[in-house]
Amino acid sequence: MSKSKTVDLTSGPILKTLAELALPIMISSMLGTAYSIMDMAWIGLLGAKAVAGVGVGGMYVWLSQGLASLSRMGGQVNTAQACGRKDYDQARSYAAGSLQLTALSGILFAAVCVIFIQPLLGFFNLTDAETYTAAKSYTLITCGLILFSYLNLTLTGLSTAQGDSRTPLLANFIGLAGNMILDPLLILGIGPFPRLEVAGAAIATVSSQILVFVVMVLRIRHSRLEPNVLQHLNLLSVFPKEYYKHIFRIGFPTAIQGSIYCFISMVLTRMVSGYGAAAIATQRVGGQIESVSWNTADGFASALNAFIAQNYGNFLQQENVVLTGACEAIVVDVQCIFPALGPLSKCFHTKFITTSPIAQMPDAEFIRFNAETAGENAKAIVKMAIDNFKNRKPELVHIPQLKQKATVGYSVEAIVKVLDGVTNSQVDETGTTKPLLECITSGVIRGAVAMVGCNNPKIRPDYAHIELMKKCIANDIVVIASGCSAQAAAKAGLMDKSAKDLCGAGLKRVCELADIPPVLHMGSCVDISRMMILAAELAKDAGLQINQLPVVGCAPEWMSEKAVSIGNYVVGTGIDTFLGVDPYVSGSSEMGELLTEGTRKWTGAAYTVETDIEKLVDLMIERIEEKRTALGI
Repeated sequence: MSKSKTVDLTSGPILKTLAELALPIMISSMLGTAYSIMDMAWIGLLGAKAVAGVGVGGMYVWLSQGLASLSRMGGQVNTAQACGRKDYDQARSYAAGSLQLTALSGILFAAVCVIFIQPLLGFFNLTDAETYTAAKSYTLITCGLILFSYLNLTLTGLSTAQGDSRTPLLANFIGLAGNMILDPLLILGIGPFPRLEVAGAAIATVSSQILVFVVMVLRIRHSRLEPNVLQHLNLLSVFPKEYYKHIFRIGFPTAIQGSIYCFISMVLTRMVSGYGAAAIATQRVGGQIESVSWNTADGFASALNAFIAQNYGNFLQQENVVLTGACEAIVVDVQCIFPALGPLSKCFHTKFITTSPIAQMPDAEFIRFNAETAGENAKAIVKMAIDNFKNRKPELVHIPQLKQKATVGYSVEAIVKVLDGVTNSQVDETGTTKPLLECITSGVIRGAVAMVGCNNPKIRPDYAHIELMKKCIANDIVVIASGCSAQAAAKAGLMDKSAKDLCGAGLKRVCELADIPPVLHMGSCVDISRMMILAAELAKDAGLQINQLPVVGCAPEWMSEKAVSIGNYVVGTGIDTFLGVDPYVSGSSEMGELLTEGTRKWTGAAYTVETDIEKLVDLMIERIEEKRTALGI
């Protein structure tokens, strides 16, 4: 059996991905609510006093769920963020740490409920002995064995964190089926089963929770999902205290919020208790019906939580370096500076240094760079970093053991050298781009895409870059990437030579013969001139104008004003440029017309804007084929 993937929350269409994750969780939450409603339905046959007793006991079960959210929510968020960063070792550590806290808190809550059962029930001022006895019986059993409910909630959160919402759904469905069978048997004493009444309802609920736990564990243990951070957990390990702090920091506010809401309902139930068992029963039955709505909403919130956390963990650039805790200084000038770098650096020992007068900002140290004193400026920065080493906090150092192979550094000279390696030096001219041109004219390679641009928080980080590249190389179009786009390609393994297996037959053969990956790294975003020099060399060797080449540019996730300048440079050179984010000029029909058609009169190239990534790549391929047709190839 082949392994299947978890739902990658950092890629794919947002609505489709979120729906795929959220719907099973929402259904699971409804199934969880159905436990209590099912208990109430059968207990109702025993009378109002029994219903009131179960309703009161159920309040402490509800309170336990609020308290359990400390480890559940804290573990879910931190695990999801680690999964978003593809740091699965750290994700496993957070998952194991949250399960440890869950087990500890579940045992403590059970002990408190058993030891202090009388004052806990005394809070409600139950005057009827039958109601009190029912409440005591139900609370002792359900809360005394609450550990399984705790573990189920946390396992559900952790499964959701890694994009697997189907396992909790399956487990809860089986658990509900078990509860539906056991309730009438144990409450009413059908067949060989004794009539246990309220105690029977409690036993049925706990048994079903144990069944859910067993199903989830078995499902996780034998899962074919990859990656699965819930497999191979070392639950007996003691992790650095920072892990527990991070879980507590996220989960504590949620636990307080949930507990306060429950406590308010408990106060209302206490107020109602003065009117007798029937009033309590009515209030608690109404509360159970009401809970269907907010439990469903809570299920969606849980899915959204994991979704946002993974994408938050994935949308990191310079921050990744600081987050290792092993960075003494980070220096920025004017390009792509994330404002969060300053406050983030303060959480560690890292010195945040800016060198441009227009990049002075809070939480940064300013060392002005100028050409005349460049050497002295550099020495001052290096000395600052060296002096700061003693302030490094070992407990905060975490360098993820994430490795991805990539072959980088394809300057124009390096590309020509590669081409010389597949040239017959006896008959062919070396030091030119003609071997590449021959591949293009013969149709072995259809053309090339220069992929550049930032990540944009308005769309899924890296998604557009990676998906566009995959479709291009599958259609025998070589990709040249720089900047953030190159970073995305490297993380996705597209700059590894093994990525040739994702290519069409023609490009795959070229990659094998030239020993290159299908996506070539040409440096940072400001190294766009290298791409233009390569285009100029291709045009010269082919005897063409640049705008005639079957080459296009693409910035699918551009964000900064620098990207605007780069895009204008590419269009001005004669290369059609495709954007996946609106350039914010659509309010002016004249400007829109100028950028999408007008520039073509001057340079032979223009912008094309298409926010649907599937359509965008099709337009790029179509434009490349139009240029090939115009050349008669």
